[in-house]
Amino acid sequence: MWSEKPLPFQAFFIIDRLEELSKSNPKIKPSPQVEQLLQKNFTNLQLSEKDVMYIALLTESNITQPEFNNMAEMWAKTAKHPQTHMRFVQMIYQPMIESF
Repeated sequence: MWSEKPLPFQAFFIIDRLEELSKSNPKIKPSPQVEQLLQKNFTNLQLSEKDVMYIALLTESNITQPEFNNMAEMWAKTAKHPQTHMRFVQMIYQPMIESF
């Protein structure tokens, strides 16, 4: 039940990771899909399953599970939704609160 407009929060994590990687590894930019994500052009974004898998592997390979967990935790502490400017972890719905 996370906020998923214009994209699910997991996609924003991947986009932020792509931005980090593109600074240290300029070879990842040639893909048109990666370029669209880096430009945050979501209007006409069309990704196939293969594109999604490529991007996920690109952003999440060559790291251990603890490294990934730490990276995701650090991201969650500061990452903000591009439209609301609220942290993703603040964007919750009443039913999520009621379940606790």
